[in-house]
Formats: sequence, structure tokens, C-alpha cells
Amino acid sequence: QERKRKRKENPEAMGEDLVDNEVVEIKAAAHFEESMKYARRSVSNADIR
Repeated sequence: QERKRKRKENPEAMGEDLVDNEVVEIKAAAHFEESMKYARRSVSNADIR
């Protein structure tokens, strides 16, 4: 909601919003990789095939 309001007030700042979204995506990917390092595998290769 607040982002939409800010975008309406200052449309030129939209590029900054894109950068923020990229940072969030990078952090999410890093978080996923970190969590999967310690995950246990519950399905065998035979079960997948």
C-alpha cells in the first residue's frame, strides 16, 4: 500500500523500487541455499523415478 502511494507521488523513483526487489530476491535465494545445506533428504532416487 505504502509503495503504491509513494510511486504515485514520485514516479521517477520507480527504479529504486526495482533495486529493492532485486535485493529481496537475492536474499531469498541465499536463504534458500543456506537452509537446503542442512536439509535431510526424505525421498530416495528410486522413489523419484
